[in-house]
Amino acid sequence: MENGIFSMIPELPKHEDMLNYLNHSAYDELLELDVSRNYFQALYHMDDKYYLPILEGSYKDLYEYIVDHLLHPEDRDKYASLMNRNGFAARLDAAAVPGILESHFRIRGIDRDWRWVDQVLVSGEQYGLPANIVYCYIYDIQNMKDREEGVYSVRDNAHAKPDPLTGLFQKKAFFAQGEKVLSVFSGSWLMISIDLEHFKLFNDWYGWDTGNLVLARIGAGLRKKAEEVGGLAGYLDNDDFALLVLEKDIKIQELYDRIHHVLAEYGVSVGFLPAIGVSRRTGDISIMNFWDQAAMACGKAKENFKSRICWFSTDMLEETEKEYRLISEFQKALENHEIRFHLQPQVHASTGNIVGAEALARWFRKDGGWISPALFVPVLEKYGFVTDLDKFIWEEVASWIRSWLDRGNPLLPVSVNVSQIDIFTINVPVFFESLIRKYDLPWNALKIEITESACAEEPENVSEVTRNLRAMGFPVLMDDFGSGYSSLNMLHELEMDAIKLDA
Repeated sequence: MENGIFSMIPELPKHEDMLNYLNHSAYDELLELDVSRNYFQALYHMDDKYYLPILEGSYKDLYEYIVDHLLHPEDRDKYASLMNRNGFAARLDAAAVPGILESHFRIRGIDRDWRWVDQVLVSGEQYGLPANIVYCYIYDIQNMKDREEGVYSVRDNAHAKPDPLTGLFQKKAFFAQGEKVLSVFSGSWLMISIDLEHFKLFNDWYGWDTGNLVLARIGAGLRKKAEEVGGLAGYLDNDDFALLVLEKDIKIQELYDRIHHVLAEYGVSVGFLPAIGVSRRTGDISIMNFWDQAAMACGKAKENFKSRICWFSTDMLEETEKEYRLISEFQKALENHEIRFHLQPQVHASTGNIVGAEALARWFRKDGGWISPALFVPVLEKYGFVTDLDKFIWEEVASWIRSWLDRGNPLLPVSVNVSQIDIFTINVPVFFESLIRKYDLPWNALKIEITESACAEEPENVSEVTRNLRAMGFPVLMDDFGSGYSSLNMLHELEMDAIKLDA
């Protein structure tokens, strides 16, 4: 056996004591492998030391990830010959001590440095393990190797700790390091914003473990590219990545193709295509403005399913300034009562009787002109101000119903729209309850319409909101059913009172 954990004891424990000895040793990782079933699970994992993108799942996926991204290039062949599935059991049986294999590798740690590890594999009923089960123990032996090689320098751990899943700089560290790079090195730098669209939905479809593996694989690819060309790669939370590189060192289409290839392995639909925004450095632009430009271009790329790469242009700035002016004018419009609602009748198909109405927001200027909701609503949604509009409309509708009833008219239930941003921003059931009590209305006076896209993107939150609203007595509808996200399972889980078909 190679020098390692066993070199520190005078003789090997007896078969029946081996597992007990190893389980009480100072290992860093412990994996249980069932190679025959292509399955593994982490029985113990140190989040702040080594990368492990998933804690259980396909052994093949984990093996390929380790070989491609975590192992030192000089150790990959050695590791692959030991850990590939073909002949795994035979290699263990033929070991110097049957059922035990020990080997050394260099693995990239969370701190991005290569660290020597000692790997001990144990298999066999003589050690108390079921058939086809292999225990894999990982020990950090870097200090031992340093002493062997006469290396006594202290490692520099002062730099920011990378993201534990992707191995990339986290947001604050990425921008801090990027500012230093731009201040020192000249040249045609590119800032690249990468967004994996609808990734929450991807996690729902394929599971969080698969989603984490995808993020880890993409992160590893970006890290490798950045290291090859002296650039920076960052993971900015959720499904957003950033890459800062010289233009001569990157081909954007190849970058897109590599990321798309990772996603395409799962047979995903067009809705999960990555989007890439690119900005070219001009003048003494700050790192934050540089990123804003790339993110702005990425937002444009997400609007086009045919061309998912977009370069920043000054026209985008002009469009953004126009949108900011509209938002500013919208706030004044609320104060000046330029925002109103119109009622669109809801008619019973058989009798032709009006059985309700839907409130639609309209913006009429004081000068007699008007702004189409197709223009201002998307802008409010884009910047997160649509809740201001919705709350205003809800209150206006509740006030109108109160006055309608006070004039002796029968109840006319009115549908109002609730967006994904509303559910994320405020406590929707509590707000509607306050309106019912404030205007002394029946609980079914307001019908709550939640868009299908919100149901798909935030199914758990929407489900909870729906349950609470229905428990209070509010009818709840799914709006725009059939627009692209729906499933019968979703309808069953959300327990809607009605659906509105997308015509």
